[in-house]
Amino acid sequence: MDRDQVTVSCADLQAGARPSGDVRVEGTGTVRGADLSNWAVSWLTIADATSALNEVLPRPLKRGQVGREIPLFVECDFSGLSCPAFDPGIARFVRCRFEDVDVKLDLGTVHAHFEDCVFSGRWEGNFDARPLTSDPAKRAVVRGNDFTGCRDIGLQGGVDRTANTFDPSMHLVLWRGDPNWSRVREIAEEDVHLRNVIGSIEGHGPFDRGQDWDVLNRGLVADELWLRLRRAIGS
Repeated sequence: MDRDQVTVSCADLQAGARPSGDVRVEGTGTVRGADLSNWAVSWLTIADATSALNEVLPRPLKRGQVGREIPLFVECDFSGLSCPAFDPGIARFVRCRFEDVDVKLDLGTVHAHFEDCVFSGRWEGNFDARPLTSDPAKRAVVRGNDFTGCRDIGLQGGVDRTANTFDPSMHLVLWRGDPNWSRVREIAEEDVHLRNVIGSIEGHGPFDRGQDWDVLNRGLVADELWLRLRRAIGS
């Protein structure tokens, strides 16, 4: 059964629309400086208007201009966003605020572009630098973002390890190139979740991270292991 949806455009959001329920943003354009704070939705999808051929054409031939066929959000305030199923598609977010949010990503992963944004609260799911097939970009941009105070985040698919700001009180960056990696591996043997994280960083699963590092969120391992890991990597 299809979900009952409310459909709005980028122009509607620019004008102040904030519908509740199951919301689909479709059409083209740029939303600039919009106050979308404290928006509560049950499902939020942002659809692009690229050609259906983008799904099958090789990447050099894919078409779509940012701010036209590909929605662009610039300096918009999404603070307080509450959404248990968020799918921004291939939208671009530049210098936007996602503070004190409670967001769960639809299917657990987002391939949209986020640059110089600020996050805090709960953001459950992974930012993935591997673009969707409809995206003409070679990589999804995830850089310059401040994740201070943001829990449950994940980054994968080739995000630059040094391109974003993390919170030392909430995040540990585990990197296979760390000089103390052998010690990190020893500690990881004591915890199933940690073993899975380390195995995925090393490329033999079970998670398809597609990069040689990962962010460990505090609360997913016992405090004693967290402290030992911090000492091991000198954090």
